[in-house]
Amino acid sequence: VTLDTTGIMQTPWGERVGYNVSHSVGFPQLPAFTNLGIARGNMSVCSLYRQKANNTVECYTRGFFDLSSGTHNHAIMALQTIATQWLSFSRNMECAQMKKLAWKLRKNSTESDMLQIVPAQPKQKPTDSTCRVCSKSFSFLQGRKKTCKSCDRAVCSRCCVKKLVCVMAPDQCSILEKKRSFCSRCIHEVMQSDPVAIARDELATMRPSEPVEYSL
Repeated sequence: VTLDTTGIMQTPWGERVGYNVSHSVGFPQLPAFTNLGIARGNMSVCSLYRQKANNTVECYTRGFFDLSSGTHNHAIMALQTIATQWLSFSRNMECAQMKKLAWKLRKNSTESDMLQIVPAQPKQKPTDSTCRVCSKSFSFLQGRKKTCKSCDRAVCSRCCVKKLVCVMAPDQCSILEKKRSFCSRCIHEVMQSDPVAIARDELATMRPSEPVEYSL
């Protein structure tokens, strides 16, 4: 069991720094279950993020792991867990991009779409005769015609990129993973959007009784 916190703070010299802290905690109500052969470890990891340029963020991470175990197999599993934890920091930018795309999809969805995984009525395919990005005609390239999930416009396969999007399921207990097509123009617009404004919008529109979901 870990206690996690994420936020933005300002240093005494006026620099904004992002942080993430994950620290193991113990509760008397949650026993160790050693009689069942369960080895529970502890961890304490702190990450700091500094923006050096418009497209550059420095990440500093330091952590301690105590995953001691008496058997060789448990020791190997502990090392794999530690390695996975550290390697996950290299995907922070990918996760940030995914979060922006998910926000964009929620903003473009209707109120009814947000409450279901599969729309009751499938959306009609766009009737555009040319690609939204490069303006090339689809007259002889119907097989290359794709639909951008964000803007619902027709794009050719060269101007379309598949991205993995992860969101909370309506039951709020599981994660949905889907690969969806986005045009390069929508991806560029999302990447240039203000992450602080997106976070504020999510907090302002989120209601406890309403699942944060859209039609995948």
